[in-house]
Amino acid sequence: MEKQINGYLISQLKDGRNLDITLLSHNSEWTRVELLQRHYKNCNVKTFGSDTSYLIMARAWNNEKYKKVADSDLIIFYSPRFFNENEINYLKNLALAISNIKNKRVTIGYEYSIKEQDKVRNQVQIISFKEDEVLSQITYPEHYGAYYLTEMTLVSHDSYELENNKILKKKIK
Repeated sequence: MEKQINGYLISQLKDGRNLDITLLSHNSEWTRVELLQRHYKNCNVKTFGSDTSYLIMARAWNNEKYKKVADSDLIIFYSPRFFNENEINYLKNLALAISNIKNKRVTIGYEYSIKEQDKVRNQVQIISFKEDEVLSQITYPEHYGAYYLTEMTLVSHDSYELENNKILKKKIK
């Protein structure tokens, strides 16, 4: 999977793809993802802190940046903490609402820590919504960082779309 992920995001933007990304992470992770927006006019990035409470506060304040979250294709949550059911449920509801309103696929990439025996390691959950379809997978990252999680999520997002189109074409025949 590594070869498929490496450079995928940049190649998609260079090919003219429009991409809206909402990133929740520590601000030290923002720079590399925000650079995409500076270099590609077809990429919009909204950054928030590494907790869903930042989204909740922005929504309550009717923040302009929060209004742009409604255009998201990818919601990236790079968390330094252990898995949090409440936070992922909030993001699932948000992604599902965006998907239904905008009639498009919206995919969440959530990286968090888990404890296995006496070790702590990172795990990634990718959940994708389009209409009534929900697809998800759990994997372990080969690299760490919000940028890599963004690339990894986009690859899954596109593979779900591609698979869905193949199924649709088979049904049409």
